[in-house]
Amino acid sequence: MTRALGVLVISLVLQATSSLAPHLVLSQLEAGSRIRITSDRGSRVGTLVSLENDSLRYTTSDTAAVMALPLASVVKLERSVGKRSNAGRGATIGGLVGGGLGLGLGLIASFDDDQFYEVGPEHVAVVTLFLGAIGAGVGALIGSASHRDGWETVPLPAKF
Repeated sequence: MTRALGVLVISLVLQATSSLAPHLVLSQLEAGSRIRITSDRGSRVGTLVSLENDSLRYTTSDTAAVMALPLASVVKLERSVGKRSNAGRGATIGGLVGGGLGLGLGLIASFDDDQFYEVGPEHVAVVTLFLGAIGAGVGALIGSASHRDGWETVPLPAKF
């Protein structure tokens, strides 16, 4: 008797949590959130209008119409966490380009048999570091002027 009662209680708890799972998992989203939806029809970015038991309603920037998408067709759902600067990425690219240019110029100058000025390995290193630092600075300035969206994946329940 107690075993049957235990099985009944466990099954009721599992049933209750499985019916609440979509609401608990998707409760991270609020109306007005910027979202990126990947479904069997492709990927699109929009603004969440509402989240219902079986569908997701959203708008896109190019139309004011509200579109509905069945939750069963959603493969991946992400919400925007804001814009991020590209300064670090720009500094890395600029540093590599500037350093590569400095290394190339230093090597070319070191192979020149000019009797006027002798270019040694220490000069090549200084030019490489100097132009790499300038490139990193310019890249950081350019990168800080551009921004990209940061996205956070919203976990989807296994079945709706």
